[in-house]
Amino acid sequence: MALQVLRSPGLEPMAAHLAGIQGFTATLDGDRDEVLGIPVTSLERTLLDVARFESPLLGLATLDHALRDGLFDPADLLDRAQAFRGERWVARARDLVRWADPGVESPGESWARLRILQAGLPRPETQVRVDRDDGRSWWLDLG
Repeated sequence: MALQVLRSPGLEPMAAHLAGIQGFTATLDGDRDEVLGIPVTSLERTLLDVARFESPLLGLATLDHALRDGLFDPADLLDRAQAFRGERWVARARDLVRWADPGVESPGESWARLRILQAGLPRPETQVRVDRDDGRSWWLDLG
């Protein structure tokens, strides 16, 4: 993954030759924070930008992990996404937020779920318990 840099509209374009840097133009609208003196985007804005600008596979895996860790509320993030209505890839970001699942335990599970959902199949349940005859249980990633 490349370092991603947002710049405000109207500024000079970033040099395209800078290796390892992806530049995006977007309005921050107060979505700024500071970590160790370094300006960064807020957590909600970062999650939305990953869902918008990265591949859907990485976007959903990131959202699943953040939701599992209790870092955001899907309803709040969907409300926040309304501010970007009509902008590039916002519809995809909203879909990914709706599909996020706190039961996912690995990026591979996120990726499999994404392909299932993109195919129009029913949303799979995560971490399905299957009881065995001997009193023990198995856990299926998806079911």
